[in-house]
Amino acid sequence: MSIVERGSEKRRKHSEKSAQKLNQSSHRTRPVAEELEKRYLLSNPPLPVITGSTYLVTSAPYDAVGNGTTNNTTAIQDAINAASEAGGGTVEVPAAAGAYECGVIYMANNVNLQIDSGAELQATSGLSAQVWINVDSCNNWEITGLGSGATRGTLDGNSGGGTGSLNMIQLDGASIGLIQNVNVDNSPHEHIQCGTELVNNITINNISINTSSTAANTDGIDPAGTNWLIENCTISDGDDDIAVKPQQQYCANIDVQNCTILAGHGISVGGETNDGLNGLTVNNVTFNGTVNGLRLKADRGNGGLVENISYSNITMNDVEYPILIDSYYNQSNDFPTDPYSDTGLAVNATTPMWQNIAFSNITSTNAPENGVAAAIYGLPEAPITNLSFSDVHITAPTGMQIDHVRNMSFDTDSAITVSSGNDLIGTTSASYPTPVDAQIVEAGYTNTDLGSPTVPFDTSESLFDPDTDKWTIIGGGAGIAGTSDQFNYTYQGPTGNGSISAELTSLTGTAGVMYRASTDADDPFAAVLQTSSQIIFEYRATAGGSIASTAVSGTVGSTYLKVTDSDGNFSGYYSTNGGSTYTQIGSTVNITAIPPAGNMGLAATDNTNGDVGSATFSNVLITTLTLTTPAEADSVDEGNSYTIDWTGGKSTDTVQLWVEGGPTNSWTELTTGVPETNGSYTWNTSGVDHGWYYFQAYDIPSSGGTYTVQSPNYLHVTAPDASAPNISLSNPPESADSAAQGADYTINFTATDGTGDTNPIYVQLWVYSGNTGDWTELPNANYIPASQGSYVWNTTGILPGWYSFAAHATNGDQWSYASSPGWLNITVPTPTITFTTPTSTQSVAAGGTFNLDWNITGLSTSDAASATVQIWAQYLSDGSPVWTEIAASVKASNGTYAWTVPTSPGAGTYYAFSIWLNDGDEWWAQASPNWLQVT
Repeated sequence: MSIVERGSEKRRKHSEKSAQKLNQSSHRTRPVAEELEKRYLLSNPPLPVITGSTYLVTSAPYDAVGNGTTNNTTAIQDAINAASEAGGGTVEVPAAAGAYECGVIYMANNVNLQIDSGAELQATSGLSAQVWINVDSCNNWEITGLGSGATRGTLDGNSGGGTGSLNMIQLDGASIGLIQNVNVDNSPHEHIQCGTELVNNITINNISINTSSTAANTDGIDPAGTNWLIENCTISDGDDDIAVKPQQQYCANIDVQNCTILAGHGISVGGETNDGLNGLTVNNVTFNGTVNGLRLKADRGNGGLVENISYSNITMNDVEYPILIDSYYNQSNDFPTDPYSDTGLAVNATTPMWQNIAFSNITSTNAPENGVAAAIYGLPEAPITNLSFSDVHITAPTGMQIDHVRNMSFDTDSAITVSSGNDLIGTTSASYPTPVDAQIVEAGYTNTDLGSPTVPFDTSESLFDPDTDKWTIIGGGAGIAGTSDQFNYTYQGPTGNGSISAELTSLTGTAGVMYRASTDADDPFAAVLQTSSQIIFEYRATAGGSIASTAVSGTVGSTYLKVTDSDGNFSGYYSTNGGSTYTQIGSTVNITAIPPAGNMGLAATDNTNGDVGSATFSNVLITTLTLTTPAEADSVDEGNSYTIDWTGGKSTDTVQLWVEGGPTNSWTELTTGVPETNGSYTWNTSGVDHGWYYFQAYDIPSSGGTYTVQSPNYLHVTAPDASAPNISLSNPPESADSAAQGADYTINFTATDGTGDTNPIYVQLWVYSGNTGDWTELPNANYIPASQGSYVWNTTGILPGWYSFAAHATNGDQWSYASSPGWLNITVPTPTITFTTPTSTQSVAAGGTFNLDWNITGLSTSDAASATVQIWAQYLSDGSPVWTEIAASVKASNGTYAWTVPTSPGAGTYYAFSIWLNDGDEWWAQASPNWLQVT
């Protein structure tokens, strides 16, 4: 039996627990949903269902021999064909003294090619074909092995050095397939790859690929198409270990998880991406001794849009390039030594485009002596956009080479540690010690030009260093003056009252800290800016209005600048003693045009359009009211106290706290208001229903509007002795049920309290479609009271096929899960057409009127109202039937049709009739049992 287990963890959203997974077990039986929270169903590929007999290849009439010499091509192919022609089955290759030599074979629908423990299927030497095992246009198929480790079933490509052009397994137009628990070794060329026809719904689980690291072009797995899951695999080869290939097929929804990558070129996308990729997830993967870790590669002429990629929980050891994004892949495979020599080309359909790529919880250590922390090469005409690095730790001899990126972000938990030079650089050339044409920010910030500054090539930049937390802001433009601005701005959105402060350590031009209404060039703002000789509190009170300012003398060098907002009242300050004390510049001004949810950040300009200014900032600090607990998911026993902490705010404000969650998912006010200076509030949980809770704080100023902030995580109020509720489904039974399409089907469930639990219980119901392999929450089945005990599903519009159900019960604290015992078969109603006329002796004169009458039963109410019929008449001419359509479309419910009998061929003719019924989905036909005589 082939078994697949699937798991995934995602962060809990509002009032939901922090972990959930979908486990589908035993693909030969119904899928079982376990530990799955509402709204978090995985889009795993549907698994094949193989039924039927077992075809032993060593038995007659196949008579295969595993001795390392006999050619068994015909035997194995005949067994595959026989299994498929019988409607499905397992072709078993048992253990033998030697390998089963085999030439080119073709998989077929509904067949599992099973390689037993100790058995080896080996490609015959010198095959001139391009593919050994062809999976062409197959649906519902498997290639599986039995056993474990080196002794489990093995497919051997019979090539010691990766020479030749034979690919071991090719999927071309294949769907709903599984490759599992098999060793795939020694390929002459690629191990598992795809052709040009769409491939979808493929699972590759628990396989091992092992080919020499010097064997060129021996990619491990090259997925293409949509909806792939690659998990629990160990791969070592001489080229890409996994390479997503959007070069001949559009690719989407590809998941790689729980894999070990050894020798090879890593997990890649490309090098041709013409057809595009949307959705790749790589999670929980270990790399050891790999040339590359996570690589995306294409070039001009072979590129396309690649987006929405997530890499998480990655560990790398001895990897030369942990992260590589290369837009010059096939153009000598090298970024220009002088990045300024490439001034860009026009963007077209084959320009490499990379966007929305996230790296989180990644560690890379013990890099070789030529190792680079990362190489991230965009194009001047198509910079890489929206790269995020969260909790990324890379140690390497050389820093990250970064050129042509937009809004690349690091959180403050990330660190790039290098042996020499800067941690973020341009190319390896010493001439480019900092990134080129780059916007690199701290997580949560955005970098943009305001207005339309004229600047030299690549000089609107923001360079945030995750190791030192220093910022370098580079920008040109005419400056921050007059009625419209031109400068470079790095900002985030505040949630209300607070301040932004920063230490300015170096400067050319003008730079400082700023609040703005938005990023429109003529927006109201308030800023503290520094020039070479002055510190200026400057503001624009209305859109497009003039500038007002107050200046004091001040030189550059470790000066702290600060702007505060208190209910729309803005003040400017500076400090020359490390921020210990601040001196106000001028007076506080009221600017009502700057909303609480505007922008705050860092600004830099040269004040001369066409030139470039720059500034370096340290100790950038944004303060507003912030809830700091629970910082991580926390728990407290019911009856104990829990302290909710906050920072920021002002002494004149109060904090009002609310809590949401528990079994009823409702809001409760904890306090009408306490002074913000308290910094904390203690919540006594006596009598609180156990469950997950989330906090919200309202900042209530002495005047002006309020704003809200939310807790960073969740609190679990526990009842230590309580258990999850009990849940079961009683139908469909194991013997299966059926229901006509459009009929109601009642699902019965029982949900009761667990031990020590008295919280109210709610049930959520899901349905699994055997047609699509998808889980769907049933309509209005999100929170059903347990006392209801049943749910009526109306199957109108539901496709015919097999369906199973899952019930999830929660007491607001814990979840329980149950699957239906069996399946429900939704069938298409079969209508019955009965003729009332003609009777056995009925006649009518030529030219007269004959009423053809019928009854139709077995249609659903909706089909009966909309169904139509075609009516045909038949007579014999010289013994041959002549058919005539007498009505193209008549409402089936009419039940009668008045037909004017033709005068030719006239008297003595006998007519029979046929009704064709269209119920909206299919055609049904019935002939009249009697003839009509024309007199």
